[in-house]
Amino acid sequence: MTQWLPWLALGLAVAALILALLALVAGSRRWQRELQGRDEQIADKEARLARLEQEFAELRRGSQGMVKLIRELRDEVRNLGQKQEQMEFNDPEARLYNRAVKLLQQGAGLEEIMEACELPRAEAELLMRIHGR
Repeated sequence: MTQWLPWLALGLAVAALILALLALVAGSRRWQRELQGRDEQIADKEARLARLEQEFAELRRGSQGMVKLIRELRDEVRNLGQKQEQMEFNDPEARLYNRAVKLLQQGAGLEEIMEACELPRAEAELLMRIHGR
């Protein structure tokens, strides 16, 4: 029986070694599955990030287009204002009415406006009503 003892110990050691290897293989597979799941999560996050970057680029291009459009509109409004001022400056009647409005704002009375701007009474009264006096 003593001669079987070393063989028995060797058999138990081999069995323990096999069990340890099986445990390592099982653990390795579990880690592999977990890593694969993490890789899939990373791939999903990277795809989402790429979509968000694309959306951001589209928004940036759109906002740049809007800035350009706003600048063009601002310039157009400025040009229209200048044209309107030129038209008012070139129109003698408009100059009289503008002068009458300025006199009203300075506190001039009906008679003073009629004389200074050579306006009929009805027009001077209308200007006073329109501009709150």
